[in-house]
Amino acid sequence: MTQSGSATQRATVCLALVLVVSLSGCAGLTGPAEPQPALPGPDAAEERAASLETISATVRTVQYTDEGTVTTVSRVKHRVDPPGYRSRTRSVTSNTSDRVFATEGHLTISNATTSILYRPDEETVSYIVDPDRETESPSLDMLAAARENETIPQPTPGIPALPRAPQGDDAEGNGSTSYRDQLVRVRYNGTETVDGRRTYRLEVDPVSQNASLKDQTLWLDVEHLYPLKRHVEFVAYGDRYEYHTTYRNVTFNAEFSPGTFRLDRDRLPADVEETWFRSYATRDALAENVSMPVPDPFVPEGYELDRTSHRSGDEPTAVSLVYEREGDERSLRVSVDDDERFVSTDGEAVEVGPHTARLNRHDGINRIDWRADGYAYAVQGPVDNETLVRIARSVAATS
Repeated sequence: MTQSGSATQRATVCLALVLVVSLSGCAGLTGPAEPQPALPGPDAAEERAASLETISATVRTVQYTDEGTVTTVSRVKHRVDPPGYRSRTRSVTSNTSDRVFATEGHLTISNATTSILYRPDEETVSYIVDPDRETESPSLDMLAAARENETIPQPTPGIPALPRAPQGDDAEGNGSTSYRDQLVRVRYNGTETVDGRRTYRLEVDPVSQNASLKDQTLWLDVEHLYPLKRHVEFVAYGDRYEYHTTYRNVTFNAEFSPGTFRLDRDRLPADVEETWFRSYATRDALAENVSMPVPDPFVPEGYELDRTSHRSGDEPTAVSLVYEREGDERSLRVSVDDDERFVSTDGEAVEVGPHTARLNRHDGINRIDWRADGYAYAVQGPVDNETLVRIARSVAATS
């Protein structure tokens, strides 16, 4: 449920074994198993989903990485009815201090298209604004797919579906097209009890073996069709992730006090560091809303603009353009910021317009960066040196 990112982890799957102990008894005296109830039809499903306005619960999330197991317990409040999804999540306990996870005391507030992340240990607040963010639950689509035995596009990271994987310093999380745009098959596998409530078990499998989703199971509350439990394994940016999330002490249609989904700025430290991340659908929209250079680069065939962003506040101001290619989790990125301190002075020297840039390679990704007119420029991606130099020169020519 949380969004974070600065460190990349390489996960090995450490799947917890849940031992289901059956009741003892004589097989000869046991009657036939009761048939599983059918999934609700379209009208009934919409009626059940519409009956839910809010939810309050304790959520336990377990994340498996090659560094060990990270367990976080959070108090959550959600408002799922229109006009927009809202949530408030505060981490109560956590066994890690790694900021890529939700550490103890971490507060996340989502209010329609804006998410706010407050880290009291660092005294930092991040505001993430994304007008195009998906906020509708895909539960009804997944039920329909299971009921009709049809394939559907993999649900995007959102309310009940996949967690977001951190990617370097990208606060927007996992935007890879191969992470999102894959067909999946949804199977209904009967009912199970979660925290004393009956749920539909839906198992989600990718149609393609090359999909980043590897396995996902959702347990939807029968009455309200809200996911009370989730298990997901996926690969993003070359790393494997595994999450188990379980809702406990659930109250449906709980009453919330005014201001629940707003951040009380007066209660934060006076010197808290604030950073804004704003996303735009197009390069032109980004250029119209910032006062720094926004390149219009050459892009190799097959790449399309996936998102743009602008970072401002107490950290250095920066813009970035991210391009994706179908079937490739690695992005092509162009960035400009007003902090020249971290421009590399190592690597191969290449000419980018009138500037001398440096070409380096890390983890299979080529990168060129240089200084110009008080700004730091960088271009990186899974392309060959000649192509990357061409992109860099187009950045210099259009900035």
